[in-house]
Amino acid sequence: LESQLFGHKRGAFTSADKDQRGLIAEAEGGTLFLDEIAEMSVGLQAKLLRVLQERKYAPLGETSVRPFDVKIISASSVRLKDAVEEGRFREDLRYRLEVIPIEVPPLRARGRDKIQLFEFFMNEQLARNGLPALAVEPSVYECIDQYNWPGNVRELINVCTYVAALTSEDDKSISLSSVPVDIRNSIRTRTLEVRSEKVVSQQSRQVTREMLERANIECSGHRDSMAQYLGISRMTLWRKMKTFGLL
Repeated sequence: LESQLFGHKRGAFTSADKDQRGLIAEAEGGTLFLDEIAEMSVGLQAKLLRVLQERKYAPLGETSVRPFDVKIISASSVRLKDAVEEGRFREDLRYRLEVIPIEVPPLRARGRDKIQLFEFFMNEQLARNGLPALAVEPSVYECIDQYNWPGNVRELINVCTYVAALTSEDDKSISLSSVPVDIRNSIRTRTLEVRSEKVVSQQSRQVTREMLERANIECSGHRDSMAQYLGISRMTLWRKMKTFGLL
């Protein structure tokens, strides 16, 4: 990686049979993008820090330094602050790189972007397989919208590739049965959890003064026991008792 960034002179190491320009030299007057910067080794981090501070670098095997004019943009799937706290990233290099931080929200927080990206990558994968763009059933859009997408855009592309692989020339539309089963099951599980929360909420609203008085007697006034007896939270119990003037 050091050779890729700074370049090297012939003979700098065993396989260096010719001079090689590095990415910093290639990006002169432009922009250099460093992806997954938090994965860089600590040793190379120190060298990069020095290069950024001095705005000069030396190719491997060369003693003289060269100035450079390059804008640096870096990206990381983890927050550099967290990597620093874990001892994986230099704090001084973080302050050199993180001048104007841009937070890119995960796919699950991107609203309608999920649908638009799905349509784009779906048509792209279908075209790659020699198939025309197809209509998408509403249930598929609902699934795409509700799924949590822990793998972000890469996972979305993977799903589109999967669906396109199962699509034939005879298909008129993309149905929910074409979506990977683990994603469909995840949506069903979340739907059941939401329904369960709604049922509990409805049951909580149905707690009456008579039920509270009975629970008070049965549990000898112990609030935790009363909440457990009624199947509600302690906070809900307190609110109900306040509503009915039992505090």
